[in-house]
Amino acid sequence: MESAGLTDQQTAFVRAYVTNGGLGTAAADAAGYSHGRHDAWRLLRNEAVLGAIKAEQARRVLTEGRVIAFGTLLEVAQDRGQTGAARTSAARALLAEAHKVEQAGHASEGDDKPLGAMTLAELEATVARRMAARNVAAAAVSGEEVPGLVPGLPAPDPEA
Repeated sequence: MESAGLTDQQTAFVRAYVTNGGLGTAAADAAGYSHGRHDAWRLLRNEAVLGAIKAEQARRVLTEGRVIAFGTLLEVAQDRGQTGAARTSAARALLAEAHKVEQAGHASEGDDKPLGAMTLAELEATVARRMAARNVAAAAVSGEEVPGLVPGLPAPDPEA
């Protein structure tokens, strides 16, 4: 977290506040302030501290929150004890995100040209990548172990 003009103690308060779910007095105590409740009240009226709290919350949502969300979606999609509607909803969300990632990857790989403009080798490579992505999504929904998404297993090879 960038301190953005905050003291080390204010930065410690921000981290503790975000980590503990917004308990000001506990965060002030953890940051080493001597008058926890009063210091928390004062800190939560400081614009720089409030800005740092919002920035830290956003950072955590985009990093840790994303990991938890995708993990939860995978668990629901793979859990045969869930209702069909829940599994289908989770699978759709996963596929939508996979499509976004795939599109971003295509743009960086330079193979986002129209199919009619591709060479045979480019078409074969595109088909192989898309089939690999489809197979990963199908495995996730069916409850099979998903290479590349399960820790310790290698990612799928789109050229295979």
